[in-house]
Parts: sequence; C-alpha cells; structure tokens
Amino acid sequence: MNDIIIKASLFRVFISPLAFLEYSKDFYSASTSYNSENPFSPATYYLICRSIELSMKAYLLTEGVCRDQLKKRLSHNLKKILKKSKELGLLSIVSIADEEQIHIAKANKWYVKKRFEYF
Repeated sequence: MNDIIIKASLFRVFISPLAFLEYSKDFYSASTSYNSENPFSPATYYLICRSIELSMKAYLLTEGVCRDQLKKRLSHNLKKILKKSKELGLLSIVSIADEEQIHIAKANKWYVKKRFEYF
C-alpha cells in the first residue's frame, strides 16, 4: 500500500490591527473600572498609556507601518508613536486636543521608562 500524503496550503490572516484595537479597549476598560484606595495609583496610568499605545499602533499597522518598525523604532515611546501617527494622517480621522497631546508627552516620561510598572 502506498503512503498518501496530503498537504494543506497555509494562509495568513492579518488581524494584528484588530487585535491591537481590541486589546486597547480591554486596557481602557480596565483603567476605568479600577478603583484604588491610594491617592496615586500607577496602575491606572499604566493601563491608560497601554491603551493609547495599542490604539495608535493599530492605526499605524493599517497605514502600512511594519511590525519591526513598531517594535524597534517606535517601541513603547508614546511621543514617537503619536508623531508617526500624525504624519500618517491620524488627526484627519480622530481629534486629539493640544492639551491631550501635552498629557501624553508628560505620561510618556514615565511610561517609556516603565516607571508605572517598576520603581
């Protein structure tokens, strides 16, 4: 009897932007439902920053930015991610007030160095 080999062709589904957006929603939802008794909770800031990062990265992926560039050049730097997003037209589909951009820059000083996670 002959061995029969069946090969199934593989395919790729590019779901990264959608996954990034869904994760972004989860982090935001966690940030709004978290209630700390401490006057300063780094957890809330971390969750919000993570949500911002993932939502902008979802946008960048839809605009053709490759995952390597997201990982190596932009990393977790919210200022760089926002700048690249704006260059690729983010502000034509979503409004980010100047004051909000200032808050993102301020939070980035802590977020990029993982200070909301580690002391």
